[in-house]
Amino acid sequence: MSLDKALVDCIISGGLYKPASVEREAGIPLSNWSVREIPDPDEPSGVTHHFVGRNENSWDGRVSSKIVAFDRKTKVGVTSSSRGYQLIGPPGKCSDGEYVWNNWMRINNVNREDVVDVSDRYK
Repeated sequence: MSLDKALVDCIISGGLYKPASVEREAGIPLSNWSVREIPDPDEPSGVTHHFVGRNENSWDGRVSSKIVAFDRKTKVGVTSSSRGYQLIGPPGKCSDGEYVWNNWMRINNVNREDVVDVSDRYK
């Protein structure tokens, strides 16, 4: 029995996987969401913001690339990957999102003490 190449390409490790392309999944409804700020010396502001939460389409945890635009009226944000995120309900947390976030920090060498929750700015 052989695995589908697309499936093999998207599996990373430990329950983490590469998300579908933006062409296949342009928008994500995100519940139990939060926004985390991390230092980034390559950014003019010195920081980037990232969505963390539950993808309502697949019920798995999600961490976004950096947020580049946000409309407070519609609660829709666009990230550097050009993917849109529709924030559903109030800020919150979910274990799947936190699992992905913790692994994302490890993979990207982000120290926990450098992270700031800025969810209130996105309500």
